[in-house]
Amino acid sequence: MVCATHDEIERVTEAIRMRRLNKGELGKGVRLTRQVSLNWTTAQKSDVKGFRAGQILGFHRAVKGIAKNEALEVVRVEGERIIVRAASGGEPTITGKHAKSFDVLEQHAIEIPPATGCC
Repeated sequence: MVCATHDEIERVTEAIRMRRLNKGELGKGVRLTRQVSLNWTTAQKSDVKGFRAGQILGFHRAVKGIAKNEALEVVRVEGERIIVRAASGGEPTITGKHAKSFDVLEQHAIEIPPATGCC
């Protein structure tokens, strides 16, 4: 099956999953959270007004106080600053000048079907 967009893929996958659940072909799965890129441009990431609490900033380049490959949750926006929460509990500040250092992600729940016997 081929789908043109990620949204279409999600809708088709969910329809298939629901049909198989209703037919009793799937057992109870495990709910996980995955992080999905919003594919923002540098200009979009430079404008702090577009950010909201709960988004995730995934850093592909280290900046002061934040390591490469670290993911931090947006807590709030204050003026021209984005306040994020690190795994350590600290709340570093990000500004538009850091736009080339991170990707903006959202968390989406996904259900993973139970493992089945092989072959």
